[in-house]
Amino acid sequence: IVKLENSFRQIDYLSVEEELRNISKVRLKKAIKQLPEIEREVITYFLVKDFSVDEIAEILVKKKKSVESILRSAQSHLKRILDSK
Repeated sequence: IVKLENSFRQIDYLSVEEELRNISKVRLKKAIKQLPEIEREVITYFLVKDFSVDEIAEILVKKKKSVESILRSAQSHLKRILDSK
C-alpha cells in the first residue's frame, strides 16, 4: 500500500511538474517569486535543480512528509497564481 501511495504521489508530482515546465520560464520565475520562502525553496530544489523529495528533506533537515506537504502547497499556489493571469 505504501509503495502504491508513493507511486500516486510521484505521478501527481510529475503531472504538475510537466504542466509547470510547459509554462514560459519568465512567467514561472515571476510566479515562484510570489511564493512564501519555504515553498519557493522547495519548488526550486524540485523543479529547477531536479532534486528528489528525499534529497530536499536531507538538505532542509525536514521530514520527508513535511517536504511533500510543502511541495503540494507550492504546486497548488503556483497553479492558482498562473491560472489567475
